[in-house]
Amino acid sequence: RRSSSVSFSASASASASDPSKLPAVLRAVRSSSVDMEDPSSLRCATVPDDVAAEAEAAAARPHGCTLCGASFASRNALFRHVRSRHGPKDDAVRLERRTAALLVGYDVRTDADAGTEEDGSKEEKAADGTAEKTEIATEAEEAGTLIRDAFGSALASRYPSSDEDGKERAYARVTDKSEAAVGLVGAPSQCGVSRLRRRALAQECGVGAAGDVVVLSYDAPAPPAPDEDEEDGEIVGRTKGDDDPEAAAEARKIRLREEAERRRRGELTELVRLANAELTMADETSRGRNNPLDVRILADASMPPESMMKAERSTTQRAYHYLLPLRWLPGGVEAGEWWLDNQRRTLLERKEQEKNGEGNNEGGNGAESNKQQGRGKKSRYGISLADANMGRSRYGISGGEHRARAPPPNDALRLLKGALRSAESEDLPPPSSSSAKNARSSGEGKGVEGDEGDEGDEASEGEEAASDADGTEEGAASYSGREKRASPGRFGTLAFRERLCLHNFADPSLDGDEVSPNRASAWRAVDRARVVRFLFHDPANTGGGLDGGDEGKDDDGDDRPADGDGKKKGKREEVLVVVEFRGDDFLRQQVRRTIGSAVAVANGWLPSDFFTIASDPDLVVETPLAPGGRTYFAGARFHFEEMGNRGRELFDDGGKGAGAEGDADADADAAAEWSNELRSRMLERLSSPESLEMEEEWLRDLRDVAAPRMRRELDRIRGSAGDGGGDGNGEGPGGVDAESDGNAPAARRDRPPELRPAPPEYERTVSLLRDIAGTGRWPSTSAARSKVIKRESLMAAAAAAGSGGGAEEDDATGGGGNG
Repeated sequence: RRSSSVSFSASASASASDPSKLPAVLRAVRSSSVDMEDPSSLRCATVPDDVAAEAEAAAARPHGCTLCGASFASRNALFRHVRSRHGPKDDAVRLERRTAALLVGYDVRTDADAGTEEDGSKEEKAADGTAEKTEIATEAEEAGTLIRDAFGSALASRYPSSDEDGKERAYARVTDKSEAAVGLVGAPSQCGVSRLRRRALAQECGVGAAGDVVVLSYDAPAPPAPDEDEEDGEIVGRTKGDDDPEAAAEARKIRLREEAERRRRGELTELVRLANAELTMADETSRGRNNPLDVRILADASMPPESMMKAERSTTQRAYHYLLPLRWLPGGVEAGEWWLDNQRRTLLERKEQEKNGEGNNEGGNGAESNKQQGRGKKSRYGISLADANMGRSRYGISGGEHRARAPPPNDALRLLKGALRSAESEDLPPPSSSSAKNARSSGEGKGVEGDEGDEGDEASEGEEAASDADGTEEGAASYSGREKRASPGRFGTLAFRERLCLHNFADPSLDGDEVSPNRASAWRAVDRARVVRFLFHDPANTGGGLDGGDEGKDDDGDDRPADGDGKKKGKREEVLVVVEFRGDDFLRQQVRRTIGSAVAVANGWLPSDFFTIASDPDLVVETPLAPGGRTYFAGARFHFEEMGNRGRELFDDGGKGAGAEGDADADADAAAEWSNELRSRMLERLSSPESLEMEEEWLRDLRDVAAPRMRRELDRIRGSAGDGGGDGNGEGPGGVDAESDGNAPAARRDRPPELRPAPPEYERTVSLLRDIAGTGRWPSTSAARSKVIKRESLMAAAAAAGSGGGAEEDDATGGGGNG
């Protein structure tokens, strides 16, 4: 009050010495008649004795919880206790954010010709009557949608929103205790779907998958955290008796984290089981409605909380497989018979070894001993009947021990391997190196017989590919003399793979801007294009086949084709090879066009340097498209993520899941089983008479129509008919051997280009421009001034030519002198 003899400053000083009295002072000021709007009235205040006494008593007694009676030394400790034990979300289940990677397989249950569509879009009529193209959802996108819905249903089934009594369950986040709900968070990412990349890199329609990867995030209940005084014999008992309390506490924390992670993996395995049951139910329900997809989850991996993995952007290597029948190659039928004879002989020898190995304790199992002896050996004739990476499964192709014991009857397989290797990217030397020792030559010097390039994965082994003894040139230039591009940002030695301009191997229906050589999407690295396995398909025996092994076949040879055409029960028995393509990414139809070109080169219908010419960014070359229905997405690698998994692959983690602890091969077996089943389904669809007739028609058209047309185009590119006077092997019309004309690139650059006739609507304008360039009247000035022709005679001639034509010519040339 104004008349009070106690000054406010004195009271404030007293409260400063005793902070517990400060709230009482402020309450007294607020309760007084001081006009807070008038600063002059704020002169002094009196603290009542009862208020001060109350403040002193409150400060003296401990802070207790009225709900449980616990006492705390400070109010902050009391508030923490109330929030953690008696807060409004005390009965809520805590949710945490998790990330899971799923290995997905799906089969496109359609006819073989369904994959021959050259366009991933369809035309629709707009309101104004014009045709508009709309994108068609690929099977990969549809499979991702099914996986997302099935996993969401599994979450709802595993963690229901109400308990057995019908009481609504409350969920809260672990971080901020805010309300939350169990379910997926954000949109899943998928390797086979192009959402963050260009449309040209999208997977084409009609392609199944044996190892697609879907990464999704979801909120799920956190594992219950044990109290500090919990006596868990499995966890705490191991630390009893430790002399160092700090070390024991740290070991306990580590074991608690491992236990929590084990529970998370077990819950993820259960969610995958429920999701697969949901997918199976949906498949059976929609099968009658001509559902073209069969989707399943093959394996799972729980990602660490700090992982920022996205399936589409984190992929460092993708792989596709193509099932190539040997009958497409010259002498391929004889090569298939040779392989069958070697395979049957090997199976008989294996049985004998297993029989002799019984009871021989020193030698052990005969088959296993033979497998160990075969490790590390190269194929004598350069033909490996399984993946040369022994003992490991990569992209659904498991290792084998069989090797050819007799030379092949012809060069069909060597020609195919040579054509495929010419499509691979070179290994460029590191930037710090002054020479190109480690660069591989793209010509015949790379060799076709078995070398280190067939064994293992360059990135996973962490070793650079060995250079060839011949055919390597220091600072070797490409076909057009352009500077070679590496692959920065890729893992390990993959960063030194050359990026090739593969615009000619993309879907022609794509917009020119999508696959233009000026776009980075057209420049791709092909890490590997090799034959990794042989297959024998018997349509009469759908239960199995000689898939590089012995399952489902007799050893007496009764099942071999009886006649030359190999037909049996209306369908054809045949031997195929699995061609594997690995790369950073693939353009739409790139795999099929590479196969079509390799078949043409192996048959001699196209020159052996066709891939070098077709990868020139300055040229537009037609490439043959192989039949569809034979391609599937084999798998993907995440090298940077694998570094955090101690170098193991993403789904190669032992001890995962409930009920399968310690079984590191469970997921790998499921993936390999699905790969075999997928290939069997594809071959069964392709063995119909209609599919066989369609493929034979394609092969005849490639030989008689497409290849001659492409050879004529190559002749014009080379500059004169004399450069193309031989076939693909240096004989006959239509091609030229790369070795016989090694200076063809330089000769093509030095020779004046052969001018083609201009289209009628551009003939007048093009003739004027050619006359200007041919007579040397083109201005040799700066780049800016060279855009304007200053000579009055030329301008007058152009104006006269433009005004002298008819109305149609004026429209075609742009109108008068401006044309």
